[in-house]
Amino acid sequence: MKFAVVDGVRREAGTGLVGTCPGCQAPVTPKCGEIRLHHWAHRSTVLCDPWREPETEWHRAWKNHLPLHWQEVWHLAPDGAVHIADVKTATGAVLEFQHSAISREERVSREAFYRPMAWVADGTRLKRDLSAFCDALAYARSAETKLRAWIIPLGVCAIVDRWADSRHPVFLDFGDVEFPPRWLPATGLLGGYGTLPR
Repeated sequence: MKFAVVDGVRREAGTGLVGTCPGCQAPVTPKCGEIRLHHWAHRSTVLCDPWREPETEWHRAWKNHLPLHWQEVWHLAPDGAVHIADVKTATGAVLEFQHSAISREERVSREAFYRPMAWVADGTRLKRDLSAFCDALAYARSAETKLRAWIIPLGVCAIVDRWADSRHPVFLDFGDVEFPPRWLPATGLLGGYGTLPR
């Protein structure tokens, strides 16, 4: 968790600070070592957000591209569960940055809860994903839309298959890679469908 409440103010983890979780109001401890990202950790082993996972440098770097007040926005579900959106824009759109593996059930649950939303998935997590994606481009066909888009058939590329049944836009981040075919965007971020929310 990047932010906790310290003396009534939302703060990043810092040595010597004492904070509370903005969601469940439980005490949290700043973890400011040299190996992992600085973060707040619940003192108990119970996490208030069942969707929470350790944050990577990739994850934090994406969040840091956006205003601080958009980051880690807490929501209370009708069943009383607390959920933390990675980013919630001024218009209410949620962005979830996904580095680690995620089960289909959890992805479907998040998509049902956050609306509207979009995913940014780390395409560099598994070494074989980039080469498989590049190989799959040979099977891509142009989509019949006004946007510049291509369709990759299922069963050709694992990363596409993992995200294919998402009901929301999915953007694959392959980092600074340069794709061989000239018709692809110049950067390594490729979108599923639609555009990023504003």
